[in-house]
Parts: sequence; structure tokens; C-alpha cells
Amino acid sequence: MKQEVVVFSSNMSYGDLSQLADAGVNTAMRDLNDLSLFGVDLAFIDSIRQKNALFKNFATDEEYSGMVSKRTQEKNDLRNIVTKGISNIMIRVKNKYGANSPEHKRFSTGNMHKDTDSDLVRLARRVTRLASEYLNDLYEKGLRQSEIDGLNEQIDAFDKSIEIKDQAVKERDTATQQRALLANEIYNLVSELFDYGKQCYVDTNEAKYNDYVIYSNQTSSMVDSEEADTTTE
Repeated sequence: MKQEVVVFSSNMSYGDLSQLADAGVNTAMRDLNDLSLFGVDLAFIDSIRQKNALFKNFATDEEYSGMVSKRTQEKNDLRNIVTKGISNIMIRVKNKYGANSPEHKRFSTGNMHKDTDSDLVRLARRVTRLASEYLNDLYEKGLRQSEIDGLNEQIDAFDKSIEIKDQAVKERDTATQQRALLANEIYNLVSELFDYGKQCYVDTNEAKYNDYVIYSNQTSSMVDSEEADTTTE
């Protein structure tokens, strides 16, 4: 069963969410006596503080995406080495047996540049197996077992690099989900806190009421309070 993708439920940025949580903690500490009517206590406030601290230190998507790019480049570099090694063998096969010979057709490398990474690994292993089989004939063209062995090592490295790159993608995707889950937890707690704050001061203290308004375009400097009627969520 396919796992449901988790997304952040608010339209604010993650940076703004952290600032909002900080502001909420500070404001709630100021108004703790009034908010206690709704069960807000130090433990509730501390849960926001702790989750926000964890959130601030959570590696960003840029960090994970950068690692995916690095692993992809490493994989592509090895792919180029492998395809070059294959070509070095195939030019000998062609000139020894002919492009239309049964021997050349056994190698079947004509579409290797279009192959997926995994298919290229399979093709490359076929080439080295056959190169060893025909080594006596290809010896006069300069092919040596040491070259075949070296190419096999590069194929192994390329094969492993595919796994490493795929793992980097999985780690990025997992982190994206975990980050969104944590952001939603923080946002839900802050929204609950701000609901209580607005309820406390809706008809008694306009300034404090505005401190508990979440704006649709929340920033660290906040939107001017007179815009609250048209921009509040």
C-alpha cells in the first residue's frame, strides 16, 4: 500500500513557522495566568519550545538535495568511465571480427548510451565476460586481462554508486516527510495556543488579541495590526 505523502498544512515558510513558535512561547509566558483557564501550562508551552528547537536543527531540504546531486554526479562520472572502457574493448572487437560478425553481435552494445544505469551494469558485465572469452583473439589488438579486470572493478564501483545515489534520494524523501510532520505538529500546537489567546482577549484587550493573530503572510517583522481584518486566517 502506497504511503500517503505528508505536506505542511500552512502556506507560511518553515522559517516563519519557527519565528511564530518563538513569538508564541514568549507571549504565552507573559499571559500564562490568563491562558491557564484553557489548560495552558508550562508543560504545554515547553512542548512548543522543544519541538521548535528540534525543528530549527533539522537538516534542510537543500542539504539533502545537495547530497543527492553529489551522489548523482559521482554515479555519472563512474558511468562515463565504464562506457569508455566498454568502447575501448568494442573498437577492438569490431576491427578483429567486423561490425556485422556474430562475435560482435554477441556483445550487443549499440544502445548502451541509452540504457538505464542498471541495464548498463548488466551490459558491461556481459562485455567483460565475452572479452575474457575472446582474449586470445583480441590480444593482438592490445587487450589484456588486466584491462578487463580494471573495468570489472569500475563496474562494481558504478553498481555500488547506483545504490548509494538511490539511498540518498530515499533519505531526502524521508527527511521531507519527517520535517513536514514536525512542522504540522508545531503549527497545530501554536494554532491551538493562539485560539486560546484570542478567546481570552477578544473583547477585553485589543493589543493582546492581536498578538495571537496568525497572519497569512507571517514574517519576522509581522504584518501591521490594522491589516488583521483582511489577512487573518
